[in-house]
Amino acid sequence: MNSISINYYSGNDSASQTGQIVPGEQSVQLLVNGANHEISYSDMNLSRLISNTPSFIYLPKGGCCELAYPEAVIFSRFFASNQQQKSSRQHKLETQSPIALMSIVLSFLVLYVFIYILSAPIADMLAKSIPFKIKEEISNDIVTWLDQDYLEKSKLKAQKRASITAIFKKLVSASRDKEHKYKLLFRQGNQIGANAFALPSGTIVITDELIKQAQSDSEVAGVLAHEIGHIRRNHTLRHIFRSAAAILAMSVLLNDASVISDFTYSIPAYLFTAQFSRELEYEADALSVPLLLKYGYDPEASMRLIKRIEMSSGSNEVGSEYYSSHPHTHNRLS
Repeated sequence: MNSISINYYSGNDSASQTGQIVPGEQSVQLLVNGANHEISYSDMNLSRLISNTPSFIYLPKGGCCELAYPEAVIFSRFFASNQQQKSSRQHKLETQSPIALMSIVLSFLVLYVFIYILSAPIADMLAKSIPFKIKEEISNDIVTWLDQDYLEKSKLKAQKRASITAIFKKLVSASRDKEHKYKLLFRQGNQIGANAFALPSGTIVITDELIKQAQSDSEVAGVLAHEIGHIRRNHTLRHIFRSAAAILAMSVLLNDASVISDFTYSIPAYLFTAQFSRELEYEADALSVPLLLKYGYDPEASMRLIKRIEMSSGSNEVGSEYYSSHPHTHNRLS
């Protein structure tokens, strides 16, 4: 049997070692530094194949092997063949077992409890404990990614940017939030269109298209105050940790580590496109209203702006998504 070249990571540190694996019918031989380890296919997981991208074999005790794309395709055939045989054996056992249905019910019950009852408080606790430096690195990565693929330099006049920045600074001051470093970035939205979003560090990005739709300072202030509310309560990180809990549970249930690796790789895009729950939107709105009232801004104005964006877009891409997850005005003020 021909060997396949790999880079081996023990899991104890970030150093890699060159080696080979030799696929067999039930197991593989892992050859690293002259040592030979036999590992069963049932004790490993293979990440999802992506064209011209390395794949990973996840081993017991935290180790993994990195395979170049052509070698990964070859290995996946051995792995898939063994999994099919394993599935066939499991299916026969499960269909003959009187406790098969009970096992399925219990599995989904545990999954439900973890996702819908335990994940939220755990996620909220983790979001509060993340150091600011990590929040800043995440935010900078997202801005870099957006600037490369989606956004352009703002074309608003300097005077307009200055007036909106002045509103922003007043709202930040009123929030008395010392945990974040607030910064307002102006960008031409292009395909993103009229939009504004908050990043974990305190950065808020607002597009030219949204500002041009606004007909008053109160409308812009309402959007900014709402995004400040998301930042103050770490909503972005709370959302990502809650989602990660569901992904982790799915990975365990399906015995597929590639679910986690795919999710981790897509975190920057996921953070940008995340749509918050109504619970988090209510919380951000509740925090925004006192800031607006302090400076005489109309708390209802931002909803008029969102409705206007929805009407002018001719589709449900931006306005309706934002508006559908936001409380009605009378509920916001009650």
